[in-house]
Amino acid sequence: MKSIDAIEKNQVVLLVVRENANKTVLEICKKYSGEGLGIVTASNPAGFMLQALERNKIESSKIMFIDCSSGEGSNTRQIVYTSGPDALTELSISISQLLGSDSVQILLLDSISSLLIHNEEVTLARFLHDMVNKAHKAGKKLAMIILKKDNKGTLASVPLFCDAVVEVD
Repeated sequence: MKSIDAIEKNQVVLLVVRENANKTVLEICKKYSGEGLGIVTASNPAGFMLQALERNKIESSKIMFIDCSSGEGSNTRQIVYTSGPDALTELSISISQLLGSDSVQILLLDSISSLLIHNEEVTLARFLHDMVNKAHKAGKKLAMIILKKDNKGTLASVPLFCDAVVEVD
């Protein structure tokens, strides 16, 4: 799959999907689950993602989650909960900690579109730019998903700070 192939060492990739990113997320999990994958879950709660991985027979024990979707839960070894998708400062701190961990080499943001529901475009664009800079500084891979319909306005600037933009069917 072209989107997965575009994720290379120290590269920031924007994955533009038409409608539903779940298939893309699962394919990335399947390929990178053993390589230290971290997922920011803004679209689906981490518990839902773990069930989907199990249903699809994808190893999930080495996947770390930042769950900003459910807004509740007690942190575990594998899941860090934030108070919600509108708590960008809290999310930024959790992302910094995850990127600073040796156990995570690739960070996947699922998705910019979900964060857009809860945040102003300009604020979200600044947050994403900061996240890209953190990934580069940490020497980690970063893949961000956005629905095609949301890749406009202020968010149209996001590809400018990405190394690759890939349209996914």
